Amino acid sequence: MPLVTVCLPVSNDQSVARATIESVLSQSLTDIELLVVDDAASDRVGAVVAELAAQDERIVFWRNEEKLGTIATFNECLMRAGGAYIKLLLPGEILAPDILEKSLAVFEGNAEVSLVSTAVAFVDAGGQSLPPPRAYVSPLRYFPANCTIPGLAAVRSMLYPTIDLTWSPGSVLFRAECIGSGLDGDYENLAFIDYWSRVLLEGHYSFLNSPLVRVPDRDEHAEFERTSFVSRSLEYLRLSEKWAPVLNEFQISRQDFLDAALMPIAEKVGELHKHGLTQQAIARQRARTAASMSALCNQGEVDALESIGNELLQTQELCLETLRILGFSKYMPAQGTTDEKRIYLLEQQLRGLLLSPSWTKTKPLRDLKQRVVGAPPEAAELLMLRESELTGTSEFNKAYIKYLRRQIGRIKSSLSWRISSPMRALEAKPERHRAAAGALRSK
Repeated sequence: MPLVTVCLPVSNDQSVARATIESVLSQSLTDIELLVVDDAASDRVGAVVAELAAQDERIVFWRNEEKLGTIATFNECLMRAGGAYIKLLLPGEILAPDILEKSLAVFEGNAEVSLVSTAVAFVDAGGQSLPPPRAYVSPLRYFPANCTIPGLAAVRSMLYPTIDLTWSPGSVLFRAECIGSGLDGDYENLAFIDYWSRVLLEGHYSFLNSPLVRVPDRDEHAEFERTSFVSRSLEYLRLSEKWAPVLNEFQISRQDFLDAALMPIAEKVGELHKHGLTQQAIARQRARTAASMSALCNQGEVDALESIGNELLQTQELCLETLRILGFSKYMPAQGTTDEKRIYLLEQQLRGLLLSPSWTKTKPLRDLKQRVVGAPPEAAELLMLRESELTGTSEFNKAYIKYLRRQIGRIKSSLSWRISSPMRALEAKPERHRAAAGALRSK
């Protein structure tokens, strides 16, 4: 039995497929199997893979007669995987020669780790280095470099706000015993966030702050326009329902989850519109919407979405831009300004910080400081703002946004917040979430 199984679906670009395969075969760790699936490719990619397979017996190759798509093809690979550790890989991702060796060393040093990911490097089509795209969020924003943390802490960071901290499946290695039911076919855009989170219910997360995989940069506008906006939104609806037990344990309401998840969609649609989203593109989105609805929802769910549309979608900033452009006016609530939307989300974020155990349990420290040095300046700042003649104007909104951002920054840079960092890690201890995690696994 091989130590590591690498799963790679390929289609329609033989040069990209060859480069990715060769990066796997060049690993310093040689005890591997590489499962390569030709997902009904239209060019010579199958012949290229067959040629490489004839030269290296570690390659196991087969072809799908009909195109199954990335998620279904990965699941087929997971069912056939024989390794003790699994890596999912996309065409175009190029592995550093020692990524498997270094990732395995983490597992060998800590039996409680279920998933390891590394930093990534971004390159253009010619392999030249690029700065990270704007949408990229490094795990360093949440965790120290080269750290191991409770899996639930990583799950919380990926679910709220909904961000794939691994960015690239090629950066991840996980234990085969955590395969579970595989990737959820109900998702396209959120499949990996959902899957990595389920894997992390089984153990700790480790992050290696070394860019051990190169990933091709994506045109964010083209990538976003490629998929249905409504499809993405429906996936968030499903994710919020599926992960409700765990979100409740994190004291995150479904409304807060959806607000944080869907606002970026609305803003992105507005941005695309400013960049000249064509009528043809809008028509393509409308055409895909019907398919998305039927693919992601059974008829009962569609009917339910119709019946609760106004109630649910009024809590989701999606309808402020996305549905307007798509022409689904029946879901539209009264529209607010962009500043009002920002104020709402910033107030939600600030409220969450102020009510967090990290902040409430360190209140005696701040009370002592206030007795020594006096009231904090932000109290007077807010009073002056509310009593100013700007109240109710756009200038007031902009000033209030700045105030909220300063408050959030003050909390996160405060001594109270810094010294309570261990407390936030302890809040994610698996014992506290065992019941919620069990409920999720049973779904």
